[in-house]
Amino acid sequence: MKSVKSNYIYGTAAKKLEYSDDKKNSNILKSEKRSISNYNKLFGVTVLGFVFILFMVIMQRYAKITEINYLYNTKIEKYNDLKNENEKTVIDSEKDIDLGKIKILAEEMGLQMPENNQRIHIMVPKKDFLKVSEDYKKKQSIIKSSFAALFGIDLE
Repeated sequence: MKSVKSNYIYGTAAKKLEYSDDKKNSNILKSEKRSISNYNKLFGVTVLGFVFILFMVIMQRYAKITEINYLYNTKIEKYNDLKNENEKTVIDSEKDIDLGKIKILAEEMGLQMPENNQRIHIMVPKKDFLKVSEDYKKKQSIIKSSFAALFGIDLE
């Protein structure tokens, strides 16, 4: 608490108060609390800045992914359009292939049908089979066995 010097002469200067050790310690504690408070503020601002930078990096990555997806989808649309156009062209060309039209065009160009003595008949052996490689058979057996093991089904 407050204490008064014992050798004070009344009527002179104002009394000077001395603070006890408790008061001095409390002043020291306040200054320490202020420095701790400043440290906490600095730490908080640093953490907030770090979180902001992290958020901006994430947003930039998300924007880049969105841009790439957009470009991918536009290319897929162009691919599908070209594929559809190709299919239409094939169908149109197949429609245009008519033996009657070909015969008329050939006659217009001066071509004629061969006579029977101009034709040569060839006998072609009918070997219409496909030889499957051993690697393909192995891959198929691995796929079948893994499918059977995965779903617990006996395929044989």
